[in-house]
Amino acid sequence: MQNLKKIISEIKKAEKNKKVDLLELKKLKKYLNEICKTLGKYDEILFFVQPVGRNYINFEKEFKLFLRKIKIDDKYCPSFDYPEIEKVDIKDVDTVILKLSMLKEKVYKECACDDIYKIISESLEIALAKVNFLKELKLKNFKKAFKYSKIIYGDVSEELFNKANKAYKEKLKFLKNRPEKSALENKLEGINFDALGIKKYFELALEKSGLKNNYKVLIDDKISSIKINEKDFRYNCPVISIPSEIKASGIRIMQLIAHETGKHATTNYYHKKQGLVAEIGRSWNVYSEGLAKKNENEIKKIILENSYVDAEYDFSMYYILAIEKIKKGWNFNKVYKYIFNKCYKEYLCDCGYYNKKNINKKKVIEKDCEKKSVDISKRICVRVFKSFDPKKGGMYFPKDKIYFEGEVIIRELNKIKSGEKLEKYLYLSRVDAKYIPALIKIGAYKYEKDFNRIKEIAERLWNNKEFRESILNHKKN
Repeated sequence: MQNLKKIISEIKKAEKNKKVDLLELKKLKKYLNEICKTLGKYDEILFFVQPVGRNYINFEKEFKLFLRKIKIDDKYCPSFDYPEIEKVDIKDVDTVILKLSMLKEKVYKECACDDIYKIISESLEIALAKVNFLKELKLKNFKKAFKYSKIIYGDVSEELFNKANKAYKEKLKFLKNRPEKSALENKLEGINFDALGIKKYFELALEKSGLKNNYKVLIDDKISSIKINEKDFRYNCPVISIPSEIKASGIRIMQLIAHETGKHATTNYYHKKQGLVAEIGRSWNVYSEGLAKKNENEIKKIILENSYVDAEYDFSMYYILAIEKIKKGWNFNKVYKYIFNKCYKEYLCDCGYYNKKNINKKKVIEKDCEKKSVDISKRICVRVFKSFDPKKGGMYFPKDKIYFEGEVIIRELNKIKSGEKLEKYLYLSRVDAKYIPALIKIGAYKYEKDFNRIKEIAERLWNNKEFRESILNHKKN
């Protein structure tokens, strides 16, 4: 964990310095642009590596088969294919690796400023790890690929695992003792939007924020979660992709707007406006997801007002708990059962299973909780084993640790005086907090006038009577 107090102190010092080094800023932009151009499609491909079933059968069929077989055969594991990995051209990847290596030599000779050299060096290290990761996966050198994945995203520390374990126990206690949900919360949770409905409201949110011309919203049947792709080569423009099978409640759709447009689309917009075409630093997405989760909690508080109960951590802790078991050598089957049992306990608590009033509904609650637990456990396990052999333990995809880690670090930031100063800069660019003082020194931050107008889009939408009524009175076609 980075020392947030120290970073805030360095930001204050940097803001007092009136001299800016535009030459270093120009150099930074130039090299980031070169890295982006060299990476090309490989910069985004990691986010779109989606599994399909064996021999390209439907993924859901493969998973249903897995659920049936593990009841009989305790060692049975699912098998997945990854079409995006199979499309990787080794010769092309080797060319990209060579170009990035040459760029590394050039940076060493040209960069005099230590701060800028560190930023570009780390960006190059991550870029090289991305293409090497894809190359080793293509060659089925899983152990080498695993090493590169940790260079890109970092790893799960013992401290983070202990916090995730503690958060899970606290969450169960919280759910068992939470007050009954208000009539408004129950109503909103009973309203369901499909992909078309979510697409419609995302387009409205972009229109109201002035970002409509910056993004195209599409429904995609090949993804499992909402994706924002800043360099979609199919459409030559940034794209927000909505999974075709997605469902969202009335509260959840507002949280998705707050998360995806209020944080990610807004941040990407300002980052590009500053001429910074690539993300900066290994931990930029940790802060990004932490703030996006904060947006989700804040909009829920605005919607429910006095009936809002302080939010607990969401299911992101399960990624950490699953990774810890894979580190111990567990395969997909064992991890799935472990996470399923954790989820099932959570959902029983959340559905009021232990409330004496629901004694006659226990069988219905159990069935509903089992279905929900299958869905979330499937999602967790598929993502932590992403691209690796699920029969073997020890190898995992560490990217999804960022969600829980982000929540933890933003909660810590909220406790620090002047924390909003760092938060503002984290909203303005896709940057690891440790590099923000250096970017201030060279004059990277300029565009702030309409910042709050775009950041608070979900709140402004909910406060609009016509919009709010359209959510509350939604009828599925």
